[in-house]
Amino acid sequence: MSWLSVAWDTYKANREALTPLGALVGGVIVAWKALHEVRTARERHLDQSKADRERRITENFSKAVEQLGSDQLPTRLGGIYSLERISRESERDYWPIMETLTAFVREGRPSTSAPISSAVEMVTKAEPSQKRGPPTDIQAVLDVLGRREKKVRKQDKDCLHLEGADLRGANLISGHFEGANFNKANLAGAYLKHTNLKDAFLWDAKLNGAILVSTQLKGATGLTQGQVDEALGDEGTVLPKGLYMPAHWSKPLKEQRIELSKLRPAEEEP
Repeated sequence: MSWLSVAWDTYKANREALTPLGALVGGVIVAWKALHEVRTARERHLDQSKADRERRITENFSKAVEQLGSDQLPTRLGGIYSLERISRESERDYWPIMETLTAFVREGRPSTSAPISSAVEMVTKAEPSQKRGPPTDIQAVLDVLGRREKKVRKQDKDCLHLEGADLRGANLISGHFEGANFNKANLAGAYLKHTNLKDAFLWDAKLNGAILVSTQLKGATGLTQGQVDEALGDEGTVLPKGLYMPAHWSKPLKEQRIELSKLRPAEEEP
């Protein structure tokens, strides 16, 4: 007798008892299939949503970069702030955006505004809020770079490359530029109150007239006593080992400006 016959005979003999069990098993199978289909549909939806999000981010990224090349200031500003939003939304695009923005600062743009005053003029004649600084869009990028969130600053793959940038009179107040590369950058007259430049690179950077009030410079590489002596500051500034606070830093900023103006002749415009 085959196993099929045995099974059939067993079913006939126990039909009444097996029918409810079969119904239960069938119901479980139907429910499992339904749940599987729901799970599959949800996964497909999530995959599609992710693909749509990535496509949207890519399109917005491309559009924002195009806006940076516009001749219209409002359009360039729109591109800058769009890139900032994307950098917070997309971890994958964060660092390419940082590289794009720092390149924008390094390259600069021709400005139709009045030329930047010499470092000494800025130091002796103007308060920080009245100083002429970089073009509005460059300053906007510096603001974006300086307010990067702590969690992403820790993930920086490289330093912010601002070497050689013209940052005369720039407002970097309370900005986070830890480990940034400012080699050969012109920071003359820049306002660096409460700015964090820990472990930054400052080889041949111009700091004449820069306001280093409560500035964090611990571990800065390439910073010399000569650079420090040409800046304004106070006892709240943290200098790298081997450097000391200049005597004029013990005086009010107004007196420091006057003292520096006597020690250094006015610079010629570039």
